[in-house]
Amino acid sequence: MFHILEMLWHENKRVCLYTNHEETSNFIYGYILSINEETVTLYLITSDGKYDGVLVKQLSEIFRIEIDTQYVEKMKKLESLSELPEFPDSLDSERPIESLLLIAQSSQKMVELVGYGGDAITGFIENMEDNVCRVRQVDVYGYEDGITFIKTSDITQVCLDSEDERRIWNLWNLNQKNDQQNK
Repeated sequence: MFHILEMLWHENKRVCLYTNHEETSNFIYGYILSINEETVTLYLITSDGKYDGVLVKQLSEIFRIEIDTQYVEKMKKLESLSELPEFPDSLDSERPIESLLLIAQSSQKMVELVGYGGDAITGFIENMEDNVCRVRQVDVYGYEDGITFIKTSDITQVCLDSEDERRIWNLWNLNQKNDQQNK
């Protein structure tokens, strides 16, 4: 799959990637920001043609790729109705996970991390040193829920600034304002 995705990256093709063997009708859609022999970094687009964050995914999880379909043509039309934000060029294709974590930390955007156990951690990157990432966890209701330390080498997936993370960030922001008013 690496060589196919690399070619599609150079051609700036929109792609549908299938990664869930149990839900074979589900896929992720977008275009490739970077690729290496282990991971692909995607600019995700919702089914309404709107920005849906950036995702670093393991190549080993991809079992099917679609391009040039009617779905892709439909999506291009919907994308033309939206102003998709540019993504910074500071993404390191050799170390995309660490690079995306640093972008999340500097921009104060929320991320969802997945480790080898499959559990998702959502929150803010507080710091990274000695191959350990410190995450201030935030639950689905927007409340802080402690600190997680995870080895960056154990992170298999990072999603930055998706609709889900933006929803949780909005709730977190409202909760912060309410907490300040109640003091």
